[in-house]
Amino acid sequence: LCTDTDTTEDHQIICFNAFVDWFHWLHNRLKWISDPKACRQEAMLHAGGPRGQGAATSSGEARLERTTWQDDVVPSPVSLSTLKNNFEACDFDNSGALNVAQLHYALQACGLFPTEQQLQERCARCPFGLNFDDYDALQADMRADESVQKKHLAVPYSRRGLTLEQLQMIGSTFVDSGWLQAKCEASNADTSAEISAGTAIACVENLYALDRFVVRPATDPEAYRGLPENLRRGAGLPAPVRRS
Repeated sequence: LCTDTDTTEDHQIICFNAFVDWFHWLHNRLKWISDPKACRQEAMLHAGGPRGQGAATSSGEARLERTTWQDDVVPSPVSLSTLKNNFEACDFDNSGALNVAQLHYALQACGLFPTEQQLQERCARCPFGLNFDDYDALQADMRADESVQKKHLAVPYSRRGLTLEQLQMIGSTFVDSGWLQAKCEASNADTSAEISAGTAIACVENLYALDRFVVRPATDPEAYRGLPENLRRGAGLPAPVRRS
C-alpha cells in the first residue's frame, strides 16, 4: 500500500513491484481454496514429477514442496461446455485453432498428459492447428488410449489467478471500510507494552497486516469463520477446504 507521499518515480516503481509480488503470492494462496486437486497436481509438476522422478527445474520451482501424486488416475469425461471453455482459454491468439504447445494445456485440462511424441504424431495431419471439433475428437481418442498418461485435471493457466475486480472487492471490503485499520489498532493496544519496550513492532495498515488479518484466516478452514460473515460475502471469499 503506497502512501500519498510516494510520488517519485523510484517510489512508484518500488510500490508497483511490491504490489505485483503480493498479487502473485495472494493468487497462489487463494487458488488452493478453489481447486486444491489441480494445485497439488501443479505443485508435483513444478517439483519435477512424482517422488523420486526428477528435481525442480528452476530456483522458483524449487520453492514448491514435492508432492506425491497418484498417476494411475482415470479422469471423468469432460462436459461439452467445459471442453469449449478449455479450448477458448488455451487459444491464446484467438485464431480458432490450437497449435501443439496450446494443445498440451488443453489436454491437461481434460486430465490427459501425452508425451511430445504422442502429440506430434496425432497432430501431423493438422499442420495449421486443431479446431474445436478436432480437439474434441483427439481428447476422446486419447482418453481411450491406455498408453496416454492420465492424471487429475489441470486448470489452464489463463483461468487461474485473481481478476482486478476481485482485488478491488478485497480492498474495498477490508481496507477502504476501515476494518483493517481497526484490527491494527486493536493489536497495537494489546501489545503496547512490548511496542514501548522495542520488542514488538507496531502494526500498520500494509500488506503484512493484510496477510495476517485477511489472507491467512481466509485460507485456513479453522480460522475462516473468524472473519465477519458480511465481509466474507462482500469480498466474495470461498470457504477453504484445506490449509494452504
